[in-house]
Amino acid sequence: MGARSPVSEYWIKPNIENRIKAGEIKAYFHSRILEIHPDSVLLSTPDGELALKNDFVFALTGYSPDLAS
Repeated sequence: MGARSPVSEYWIKPNIENRIKAGEIKAYFHSRILEIHPDSVLLSTPDGELALKNDFVFALTGYSPDLAS
Protein backbone atom coordinates (compact mmCIF):
# COMPACT_ATOMS: atom_id res chain seq x y z
CA MET A 1 0.00 0.00 0.00
CA GLY A 2 1.34 3.46 -0.91
CA ALA A 3 1.57 6.54 1.25
CA ARG A 4 -1.68 7.91 2.62
CA SER A 5 -3.03 10.94 0.79
CA PRO A 6 -3.35 14.03 3.00
CA VAL A 7 -6.74 14.86 1.43
CA SER A 8 -8.65 11.56 1.21
CA GLU A 9 -9.04 8.25 2.99
CA TYR A 10 -6.88 5.48 1.54
CA TRP A 11 -9.84 3.32 0.43
CA ILE A 12 -11.49 6.16 -1.55
CA LYS A 13 -8.49 7.19 -3.66
CA PRO A 14 -8.34 4.13 -5.99
CA ASN A 15 -12.08 4.34 -6.69
CA ILE A 16 -11.90 8.02 -7.61
CA GLU A 17 -8.77 7.55 -9.73
CA ASN A 18 -10.38 4.66 -11.63
CA ARG A 19 -13.57 6.67 -12.29
CA ILE A 20 -11.52 9.61 -13.60
CA LYS A 21 -9.54 7.28 -15.90
CA ALA A 22 -12.78 5.69 -17.16
CA GLY A 23 -14.27 9.12 -17.92
CA GLU A 24 -17.08 8.68 -15.37
CA ILE A 25 -15.87 11.70 -13.40
CA LYS A 26 -14.35 14.83 -14.95
CA ALA A 27 -11.50 16.22 -12.84
CA TYR A 28 -10.15 19.76 -13.06
CA PHE A 29 -6.73 19.54 -11.44
CA HIS A 30 -4.82 22.68 -10.41
CA SER A 31 -8.09 24.63 -10.50
CA ARG A 32 -10.07 26.71 -8.06
CA ILE A 33 -13.63 27.96 -7.75
CA LEU A 34 -14.00 31.66 -8.52
CA GLU A 35 -17.78 32.01 -8.20
CA ILE A 36 -20.79 29.92 -7.19
CA HIS A 37 -24.13 30.79 -8.82
CA PRO A 38 -27.59 29.18 -8.40
CA ASP A 39 -27.13 26.99 -11.50
CA SER A 40 -23.40 27.14 -12.29
CA VAL A 41 -19.88 27.51 -10.93
CA LEU A 42 -17.00 29.45 -12.45
CA LEU A 43 -13.60 27.76 -12.28
CA SER A 44 -10.12 29.09 -12.87
CA THR A 45 -8.22 26.29 -14.63
CA PRO A 46 -4.75 26.11 -16.19
CA ASP A 47 -6.53 26.51 -19.56
CA GLY A 48 -8.50 29.61 -18.46
CA GLU A 49 -11.89 30.24 -16.88
CA LEU A 50 -14.60 27.61 -17.28
CA ALA A 51 -18.30 27.85 -16.40
CA LEU A 52 -19.94 24.55 -15.43
CA LYS A 53 -23.67 23.97 -14.99
CA ASN A 54 -24.58 22.39 -11.66
CA ASP A 55 -27.57 21.58 -9.50
CA PHE A 56 -25.90 22.17 -6.14
CA VAL A 57 -22.52 22.65 -4.47
CA PHE A 58 -21.20 20.91 -1.38
CA ALA A 59 -18.88 23.28 0.46
CA LEU A 60 -16.63 20.66 2.07
CA THR A 61 -13.85 22.39 3.95
CA GLY A 62 -11.09 20.52 5.67
CA TYR A 63 -10.57 20.50 9.39
CA SER A 64 -7.29 20.30 11.24
CA PRO A 65 -7.46 20.54 15.04
CA ASP A 66 -5.24 23.04 16.82
CA LEU A 67 -3.04 20.74 18.90
CA ALA A 68 -0.77 23.56 20.12
CA SER A 69 -2.41 23.92 23.56
